[in-house]
Amino acid sequence: MKTIAVNVNVLNKNEEIAAQVHEFLASKGIRLINLLGTPGSGKTTFLEKILTAEGVDRSAIAVIEGDLYTAKDAERMEALGIRTIQLNTEGACHLEA
Repeated sequence: MKTIAVNVNVLNKNEEIAAQVHEFLASKGIRLINLLGTPGSGKTTFLEKILTAEGVDRSAIAVIEGDLYTAKDAERMEALGIRTIQLNTEGACHLEA
C-alpha cells in the first residue's frame, strides 16, 4: 500500500476564519458555545433542559441552529422564546467557520 503524507493542514483557512470570529465575539463580550453531535443525539433536548432551568435569562441567549433539511429544532428554540437563526445545510453534515 502506498502512503501519501499530507504535510499541510487542509483546514488552515477555516481555522483562520474561526480565530477571527472568536476574536470579534470576544471583543463584544459574547460567549459562543458550539454544541455538536450526530443527528438525534439529543443536542436540542439538552438545550431545552438548560434554557428552561430556573434562573436562566433567555433574553440574553440566541441560537444558530444548523440542520440538514428541516427547521424543527429551530422551531423548538423559538417556542421557548429564544432568538433563533435557522441554517439549512442541504445535506452537508457540518458547518465551517
